[in-house]
Amino acid sequence: MQRKNQKDTNIGKYIVIVILLVFCFVIYYEPVIAQQATGVISGTVYAADSVTPLPNIYVHARSSAGTMGACSDGDGNYAITNLALGTEWSVSAGGGYNGCGGSEDYVEEYWQETPDMFSVTPILISEQNPQHNEINFTLEIGGSISGIVYTANGNPISNVEVSANGLIYGVPACTNANGHYVIKGLAFGHEWRMSAGVPYDWCGDGIDYYEEYWEETTGFDSANALMLSAGNSQIPNINFTLDEQFGGTLDELVQIIDGMSEEELSGKIKNSLIQKIINAQTSIDNGNVGVAINKLSAFVNEVEAQKGKKISVGVAEILVTYAENMIGTLMH
Repeated sequence: MQRKNQKDTNIGKYIVIVILLVFCFVIYYEPVIAQQATGVISGTVYAADSVTPLPNIYVHARSSAGTMGACSDGDGNYAITNLALGTEWSVSAGGGYNGCGGSEDYVEEYWQETPDMFSVTPILISEQNPQHNEINFTLEIGGSISGIVYTANGNPISNVEVSANGLIYGVPACTNANGHYVIKGLAFGHEWRMSAGVPYDWCGDGIDYYEEYWEETTGFDSANALMLSAGNSQIPNINFTLDEQFGGTLDELVQIIDGMSEEELSGKIKNSLIQKIINAQTSIDNGNVGVAINKLSAFVNEVEAQKGKKISVGVAEILVTYAENMIGTLMH
């Protein structure tokens, strides 16, 4: 009888502990959950006439807490929910990339009536004012720039980022399987400088190529500016030929040469070529890139002079390609 009472007492203790844990969870975690999904920004997306609603337009909210978005419905209405409290949001609509399946011809507009996020009016989501309605947009039709991206050998390159760069912001696009790209929703009356193969390419393959600005230049300031207008809303044939980046090193080239047989590469010539590479590396280490390029050029000249003689034709072509790629890397 005594054991039974003790067991009942223990069960009772466990029940009390569970109730206390549930109570603590509700007390401490409920306010956190309540803070996480209370903000709303809503409105309507119109055409430039401020009357015609635009369906299937992506509306984008950006903040330090992350990014959120929504698509406008058949009446142009949208609502972005679950916005974090105590956060300012920059809201835009339209732009050349539209994940909602609607038109990509409209120029991106930030609230209120501004073309870029640096002059936007931010919207504060707070406990006192968590819901903001009538955040409306009136979008203008823009123009487009298109072309093809090739390798230096004339082959089209897929999945390379091409960007239309303005003075403040850029509008990107990716090339398709045929190397073709189209950037839409570009504002009229702006100067656009085009680039391809940009660093940290989000399309996938551009990081394998050196960035190039149109037309055949390496910098924004030296690029040719393009301007769209209502009478010149489409500019085609803005093409690029990109040089492939080279990831080899001079140490690797020394190892390649050192491992070649006497039939592939005469021993006397081997020592001469290796010394030229060592001298080029020393120049690089001392900050004399121009001298290093000259020494690698001398390396190429010696290989070409001995091709088919003391260096087999196949080996000579490999060494020249390797050295010329390294020269290209140094020049960039």
